[in-house]
Amino acid sequence: MNTNKILAVRQGGVVNNPKKRPVWKDWFRNKFSRFAIVLAILWWRLVIRSKPDFIFLVYGQERHRRACWSKRKERKIGLFGQIGFIRYPGDKKNSYGIILASTIRMEEFSAAPQLAVNVTDEVKRRFPEVQEVALAGQLPGWLSRISGAPPQRPLIGGMRGTCFTVRQAVREISLQFSTTENLCVAVVGGAGHTGTEVVRVLAQEYERIIAFDSRFQKDETIGNVLRTSKPYHLCEAKVVVVLTAKGDDARTVAVHLSPGTVVADDTHPMMSKETRKLFIKKGASLVKITVGDGRVRMFPPLPDFKPGDVPGCLLEALVVKLRGPQVLDSQGTFNRAAEELGFKSRLENHPGHS
Repeated sequence: MNTNKILAVRQGGVVNNPKKRPVWKDWFRNKFSRFAIVLAILWWRLVIRSKPDFIFLVYGQERHRRACWSKRKERKIGLFGQIGFIRYPGDKKNSYGIILASTIRMEEFSAAPQLAVNVTDEVKRRFPEVQEVALAGQLPGWLSRISGAPPQRPLIGGMRGTCFTVRQAVREISLQFSTTENLCVAVVGGAGHTGTEVVRVLAQEYERIIAFDSRFQKDETIGNVLRTSKPYHLCEAKVVVVLTAKGDDARTVAVHLSPGTVVADDTHPMMSKETRKLFIKKGASLVKITVGDGRVRMFPPLPDFKPGDVPGCLLEALVVKLRGPQVLDSQGTFNRAAEELGFKSRLENHPGHS
């Protein structure tokens, strides 16, 4: 994406403040989404008729669940159900994966992380031949909270993939600034499971990093990284990466940003319209970050994503599938493998959801 494209996205983020959808529109949207899911499952069973090469396990809030199943059907599904498939033309042959969605809400996972263990154990039991199971969002963190260790294969935590995605996005955004040598980048959620590693990766490329998180007990500077829980430090940043559990968790920092700041959202669920308005009123610009290579296709696309958008967790599973688990030995090794496969940053407007 060139600088003109970035500016177009930023301007689009400023003017795109859709009105809240009427209830009947949500009803029709959910009906259409459920119909698309039925088609995808039929196509998988009747046409592809193969075991999945990889799995993408996702979860969501109530609105995401209702876009997949009715409450009546959900009670019959169990811990998860298929909501789509992914086609990826690899180096030698096509790879196909399925998208599984948990019937457990993210609020339930947060309250009882053991549920994440129950769901992933069931996935492994039902698909013992699958070697890559990409875990969306906070699933790796919930599992780590229970076991005290990062997820182990076949579970793919997505740390390397997310770091690659954020690194590529910040590089793309930095093109609009006259100089990057003294660029200050902030990471909101910088003490989290993934945020800590993202801070470490960005600190290798930029002069000053602000790791902001309410979990930091005191201000502490280590090298070029300031760890802080005081939001007023964020006024120094030109680029702010949001890695909070939910996009709306970052709404309290909006008032502290300087006009012209670019806010890169890598959360799920992403920021709501009301939260985006707070950033826009402050003069900040908003982009949603993913990666893609022009070949990956999901059917139907995940809520709030385009068919070719690849979240960092899924990216990691694809790269491991095609290049082997050794790509996880270091971030540099993973970055080179992802770049060789053609994955590049995508900076887009947020979808107009309420």
